[in-house]
Formats: sequence, structure tokens, C-alpha cells
Amino acid sequence: MPVETKQPCDNCGVNILSWTYVKNKGLCAPCVKENDRDSILAGTELSVPRFGFDVRIQSKNLSCYLYCVIRGDTRPIAERQALILAERRFLEMFAPQVTEVTLSIATANELSSTEKFTKYSEISSDDFIAEPRGEPFKIPQQPDLSRIEESLFQLASQAIAEFFGKKDLKFYAFGFDCNAAYGGLLLCANTEKDFQRTSEYYTTEWNYAPSRLEGLKRNFGDWRYQGFNLDYPFWEGGWKPIETSVMNYVFSDCVEDKIVRDFVEKIMESFTAVLLRLESEGVLEIIGKEPGFYLQVYDHDEDPEVGDERVQRIRNRKKA
Repeated sequence: MPVETKQPCDNCGVNILSWTYVKNKGLCAPCVKENDRDSILAGTELSVPRFGFDVRIQSKNLSCYLYCVIRGDTRPIAERQALILAERRFLEMFAPQVTEVTLSIATANELSSTEKFTKYSEISSDDFIAEPRGEPFKIPQQPDLSRIEESLFQLASQAIAEFFGKKDLKFYAFGFDCNAAYGGLLLCANTEKDFQRTSEYYTTEWNYAPSRLEGLKRNFGDWRYQGFNLDYPFWEGGWKPIETSVMNYVFSDCVEDKIVRDFVEKIMESFTAVLLRLESEGVLEIIGKEPGFYLQVYDHDEDPEVGDERVQRIRNRKKA
């Protein structure tokens, strides 16, 4: 078996195996590494991607955004680290004020200019910057539905008295045309004569078949008296603050989508309850009515039948 000879490193003099000496051109491994480092530090650099994340953090009583810059090999790795570390930073800033923290990525992008690091720099996906973006904001309080119902009852009663007190007409229906997420509500009514005009228009201009005309009869958008409540200044003065409070809550960044959906349905139930109260307390007696007169209330993106089911549900609830 041949004897492995050794030779001194040309740089530091330590004895190394001859084949290592040849392979590394006269240098030991530590000197090769040192030379590589010097070379890198002199200008030959490695790029590591940087990702910027706006992390949305919310709790029951406080919410904010943290902007995180994460260095990592891939975006999914960086994103996971952003969520973990943003939560840690959030709790450091606000605990014990916060409860039940939830996090999500609001925006994410790879930064256009990547930072340069040498081969020997500490590169890890948890090397980050997390700073609050804007002031932390409190979750808005859910509007009081009982107050909304009472305000609607009073305002609608006044508008109904003003409008129908001056109309010597008979109507086949009255209802609320709603846009609940915006707090929007229009008082509407229609006559058989106006429906016949609408039917003729759709038949001649759009070639509507008779089977389609019945759907128009319940479509608030085709009623002649749609939104007559908006003609009265008292309506805007009394209802505008309610619209604003509803929109501020529904479109808040820190209210979860499911909570918003449930709240919008509760608004529709409140609007329906008010319509039935107007009926039960005799406010609608002033309306001249055709045989078969009916009430309807539904949201802007619902079919009338959905509103009918809700009306029946509220009626049954009041009887129970």
C-alpha cells in the first residue's frame, strides 16, 4: 500500500495530503475558504430574494397592519414566516390588550431590488423587519339594530302619510327595496295601470313573452313609484347617519366576512320586521288598495321569493 505523502500549504505552512495540495493548487481547505470569502467580499456577491408583505392582524378589540420584509428562497416560505413573526411582533406591541388574533396576507410582492449578501452572511427566512403601517384602529361597534328599526318605523310612517295622503289611487303592492350592506332602503309602490304600461313597453320594445311579464310585476326597478321617500328632506336627515354607520361597519377592514354576512341578514330581518309593524299598527291603512294587495321586501341581489320566505319567518316568530 503506497504511503500518502504530505506537503506544507503555500499560505499557512500546515502539512496537507499531496492530492489535496494538487487539487487546491497549493492551499489547505481553510485557506481556500478564506480566499473564497475574500474574493466574495471584494465584489462577487450572491442575491437572495426579498419579499414585502402587508400582514393584516385583527383581534376582537384591535386591528392593524404590519409591513414585513422577509428574506427567503421562495415566496411560500417567506409568507409563512411573515405570518408567524408578524403575530409575535403584534403581541409584543399590544398584549395583553388583544384576544383571539387572526392573521392574513393583505398584499405581497417580490421587492424590485434584492439585497446582496456574501456567501458567509447569515441568511435565513426569519431575518425580517416588521413595522406598523398606519395607526392601529379599533374594530367599529356593530350598529344597534333596535335603534335602526325604531328610526325606520318613524321615518317610514311619516313618508307614507305624506305620499299616500295626496294620492287618490289604488295600488296592488307596497314594499321596501333594500340594499342592506349600504343601509339603503327605498319605499316603493305600484298600480295596475302602471304595470300595464310597463308590460306594453317590454312586449313591443323587447318582445317579452307573457310568461316573463309576471316577473316584472314584482320588480321594484320597474315600479313607477320607486324611492318616493327620497323626495322628503326629513328622510335624508334622519336616515343618512344610519346609512353611514352601517357602511362603516360592513366595509371595515377588521370585520370578518362571515360576521358581515350575518349582520347584513340581520339588517334584512329588521327591515322586514318594520314593514310588518307598519301593517300591524295601521300605518298602511292610508294606502288605497287593489284586491289582492300585498307587501314585499327583499335585498337588491335577492329574488322576491327569498324575501317572501323571510317575511313568513318573521311573522311566525312574532306569533310564537
